[in-house]
Amino acid sequence: MPAALLNNQMVVATASWAYFHRTLLATARGLLPDGHLGPALALTLAHTAAEVFAERTCAAWVTARGIVAQPVPGIPSNNLATPRVRKRYTALTGDPIGEQQSFWQAFVVSRDLRDAFVHGGAAVTREQAEAGCTAVDRLLDHLEQIHEQAVQQVAARPSA
Repeated sequence: MPAALLNNQMVVATASWAYFHRTLLATARGLLPDGHLGPALALTLAHTAAEVFAERTCAAWVTARGIVAQPVPGIPSNNLATPRVRKRYTALTGDPIGEQQSFWQAFVVSRDLRDAFVHGGAAVTREQAEAGCTAVDRLLDHLEQIHEQAVQQVAARPSA
């Protein structure tokens, strides 16, 4: 069973909780063929999965570094395509996520389309939503590696 961090404590997570971000992405993919709004809703849900797991990854690194978590004023989201959020993520994890990753440009393009739909009603095609889901999938693959590094750091600590 996978390990995870919760309230600064290592816990053995249930599969449903540990992989909630993957459940969100799978649900998003299931919406792709669903009529007029399916692709737009799929893209929106896929990006929700990315934000959920970005938040969990940052929280894991807060614990791994022994930081007493404080709310960060002015950062209301966990969208890694946002420069301020990415800067905070990189400071916590040491992972300079961005242009050097092959999935990054597609992720940013899909985030922009997701924003255009959510904030302005822009149309989203199935092909665009599929590309967005693929970009999020690749981002999640990357974040899962970074999250696991934090979990391993906490697990390697001597017991108190």
